[in-house]
Amino acid sequence: MLKKLNHASATVNIKDTAQKFKTTSKSRSEYFTFQKDALAQLKRILANPGHFPHFAVCGAKYLDIKEELGGLIRSEFLEENTASKFFYDPYRNEICPSQYASKDMYPLFLPDSRYRPVLYEPIPNLLNLLGIPGINSYKRGLLLSATGGYLILPLNQLFSDYRTYEALRTCIYRGLIDFSGLENIDFPLEKTQALPAFPLNLRLILVGSEYYYEYFYQRDHFFREIFPIRVDLKNEVENTPQNRRWFYEFLDSLQLENYPKINFSGKKTLLKEAFRLNESQKFFSLNRERIRELYTEAVILHPKKAIGETEIEKAKELILQRYSSNKNRYYEALQAGLYRLEMKGKRLGRINGLSIVTGIHSNYEYGQVSIISARVFTGSGNLTNIEREVNLSGDIHDKGVLIISSYLKALFGGHLNISLDASVTFEQNSSIIDGDSASIAQFLAVLSALSECKIPANLAVTGAMSQYGDALPIGEVNKKIEAFYEISSLIGTPKEIYRVFIPESNVKDLILSDTVLEAIKKGFFEVLSYAHIEDLIQEILGLPLGKADKEGSFPEGSLMHVIQQKLEKKKELEKASV
Repeated sequence: MLKKLNHASATVNIKDTAQKFKTTSKSRSEYFTFQKDALAQLKRILANPGHFPHFAVCGAKYLDIKEELGGLIRSEFLEENTASKFFYDPYRNEICPSQYASKDMYPLFLPDSRYRPVLYEPIPNLLNLLGIPGINSYKRGLLLSATGGYLILPLNQLFSDYRTYEALRTCIYRGLIDFSGLENIDFPLEKTQALPAFPLNLRLILVGSEYYYEYFYQRDHFFREIFPIRVDLKNEVENTPQNRRWFYEFLDSLQLENYPKINFSGKKTLLKEAFRLNESQKFFSLNRERIRELYTEAVILHPKKAIGETEIEKAKELILQRYSSNKNRYYEALQAGLYRLEMKGKRLGRINGLSIVTGIHSNYEYGQVSIISARVFTGSGNLTNIEREVNLSGDIHDKGVLIISSYLKALFGGHLNISLDASVTFEQNSSIIDGDSASIAQFLAVLSALSECKIPANLAVTGAMSQYGDALPIGEVNKKIEAFYEISSLIGTPKEIYRVFIPESNVKDLILSDTVLEAIKKGFFEVLSYAHIEDLIQEILGLPLGKADKEGSFPEGSLMHVIQQKLEKKKELEKASV
């Protein structure tokens, strides 16, 4: 069912008041405040080294590994380092227990640390992990410096340096550093073979995304034995009063010395940005770096003024301008007419689709409007994806086009003998396209070409589809809607009402900018939701789809009847020409 959305349903409504959510100078929230279940599991693992000597922490996209994970271990598991300690005797080239060590021996642990060390290395490699060997000499690495304690390493770095990962895995699995047993390392053979094997006694914690953990877990049985357990952290939290309170307390912790405080309107604006970053009205993002960036920009712009909604919005605007050079060039090209983007009238076999362009600074993507066109011609019922033919189509986009083909054949196959081929493409596109969010727009363009029913140019459609025509959710829905609004304001007709059609399942993700919300409120711009492809057909093509009767005929006044008549007329012409 087609539904026109009002401005209130297109954003998150935060009704919190300063009085109700009053915080004190002592109240502070940290990352693990939002991770109650994961924190409890993490503490159980840390408290049971015999059962879980090594483990992984996944989903820690916004975790400050050194300060927060390391800080948690130091604050709650700070113990005296009672592990057995060894020294390296360079003269005898052997390992010596600490009780027999002399001053000229080299410690294979951190000698100045009374407590269990907690070490973090953001860029692990062979040298800083294993140490630097020589002939009758050795400089310890992190594996030995962490003796009796913890070493935290990022999974993504080990993924990109597989040789280091293999050496690390071998050492941890064997419980010692034996240079003579390590393959494919660059140390001179005579130096490594001369050294004794150094025993290891540490707990290794790997931190990274679930993807990297699964990559190693599925391919390496040693990894499965070493890291049989993991803790999954959340990158988003539910919109509850308690979580919002903790978020406001986190904002208090951002207070910079000699700079003004953030008032409650500023806090609510930053919370709204956290919802927007997560594209959800029900969950907000824990991407504190982006929130911190906004706050810092605001206090630098207004060093003598309390930071409120206006100051935060101004800071956001300046940050976006900083990364908008590509977007600005695109808009300039639109104004110059370099893209044949028509925003009024009607067109045959062409429809406005919405896409996202991702640059190097991926946090600041921008939306584009693309003309999706379709042509039909004599053939055998095939649908050609032109982007695929020239290697400009990703796998997911290919899948979307195949789903369109499947739905078309199911729609026509039992009743009509289709002797036409169709082709679809993104006009004036020269870059790789991936994703299936244009599937429904492509399908409508094909129907327009088949029926010769024109599509209004004052609308854009986004949405993926199933083989049964159901509308499926898409990503970056806010940026796509805002892009169409900005572009229609830029090159459109002032009195025209422009409309965007989105999947019903994306309504809960809407957190549109204040400018777009105001346009919706005043009736200058419309956002409509739909659940099935059939919800759109009459609205956009002017005719209902229509269903066949027992004889395979479609009712007059339906889109399928129009297509049926055209196909039958084509057959008659073909017979007459034989």
